[in-house]
Amino acid sequence: MSFTPTYHERNLKNLAQLGDNTKKKAIEWYKYLIENEIDVLIYETIRTVETQRQNVAKGASQTMKSYHIVGQALDFVMVDGKEALWNGYGSAAAKKAIAKAKALGFEWGGDWSGFVDKPHLQYNYKGYGTDTFNTKGDAISLTATTTTAAKTSTTKTSSAAIVPYPGKLIKKGSIGKDVERIQRAVNVKVDGDYGPATEKAVKAYQKRKGLDVDGKVGKYTWNMMF
Repeated sequence: MSFTPTYHERNLKNLAQLGDNTKKKAIEWYKYLIENEIDVLIYETIRTVETQRQNVAKGASQTMKSYHIVGQALDFVMVDGKEALWNGYGSAAAKKAIAKAKALGFEWGGDWSGFVDKPHLQYNYKGYGTDTFNTKGDAISLTATTTTAAKTSTTKTSSAAIVPYPGKLIKKGSIGKDVERIQRAVNVKVDGDYGPATEKAVKAYQKRKGLDVDGKVGKYTWNMMF
């Protein structure tokens, strides 16, 4: 593979969480991006009901019938170097990426009226909640020679995070903005105080992601979260 996206490992791990048919189309799209040297970060695929409920409450979404919940959607952002281009959806590269996704059957949130969601691609398949999950978490091999993502349940990632790692271990007793970011990521009360509830939620997150379960947020856990 001559071109490797900046967040390649993270992209593959997120793609691995999609429903079977959505994943197949998403991988075809991602291969096209690599072939055309279009750099993106796929920063979210599967989403919990609780996270969606919080998004609706914050106004970040308008429905509890999110295609993320059923593994039929992904959110992406264009990347330049290691910088996420949150206003980059009008670039030539972004237009090519979006056009390809639509040609594969994805619906783009940037086409919506009213609530416009430019990072969002969803694959309707046979309707909402119709995809299956027989391959959830399985390794993704793009080609015979492409780097393969290890099974998400067993592999750690050292890929750079979109929010840079603060350079210090964050654990029980820590306070501040970085703690607030972690609390949002693990869906607990956001008060900036790393207490027992946050530690418990971080342990649960680490267990789900195949990381060392110690309740502390070091580089590996941070980069997986962000």
